[in-house]
Amino acid sequence: MFLTFVVLRKIISTQAFSARKHLPSEPRIGAFVRAPKAREMLASRIPVRRLAQLLGLGAALLAASERAGADATDPGVAVLRSLFNAPAASASLFAPADGAGASPATVAGYVTFYERTIGIPATIVHDGIDYLVSGPGGTIRAALQLDEAGKIAALRFHDETSAANADALARVLGAKTLATEWFAPAPSRDANVARTQKIVDDLHVALGAFRRVETRHAAYYAIFERGETHVQISADRSGRIVYLSFERN
Repeated sequence: MFLTFVVLRKIISTQAFSARKHLPSEPRIGAFVRAPKAREMLASRIPVRRLAQLLGLGAALLAASERAGADATDPGVAVLRSLFNAPAASASLFAPADGAGASPATVAGYVTFYERTIGIPATIVHDGIDYLVSGPGGTIRAALQLDEAGKIAALRFHDETSAANADALARVLGAKTLATEWFAPAPSRDANVARTQKIVDDLHVALGAFRRVETRHAAYYAIFERGETHVQISADRSGRIVYLSFERN
């Protein structure tokens, strides 16, 4: 906060004093200075728009600094960072199991998968009710709940966004007939392809032709002629679909 204030004040002061010999007859904006003999310099040549830009920059830097400080002390950020740093040794991060939800070993498997698709997380920030885990290859949202001891009571990953996912989704929604090889090998792959084909056909009947894929708040939305639907998709490193879910708005 102090650094932002000093830099901003220095920029404004420099422009104000460099203009002291060229004051306009009608000042654009008033600016107070501390020098006792400079009271007459209440008028500055700093245009209102330029000053607003400087103040906006200072406010943005301050907000970013405050957010970074808040995320640095957020226990959820610390837990997720520990989880991604050492997924195989993550059992100690979880609350005692009650038989519900995924086991630590299952979660560790998900984390390993996401590290292969989006890469090692560079940033983890609190965004509303979720956390955004971002790596060089994309972003994944994490819904996290900690217990009183700071242990993971519930954790769900969703809305993974990456270039591979966007390409796979556009390919599926833009095709009349889905190809089996677009989906990752699985015992039920043929059934999944047939089910997805019916969902896509129904969307076209209800909403018209597919137009594009939009990303909003790290989530995908498929845009059609007469509406849209929220889509969750995850593809492997070869671009084959591992998970696909449609939610009609």
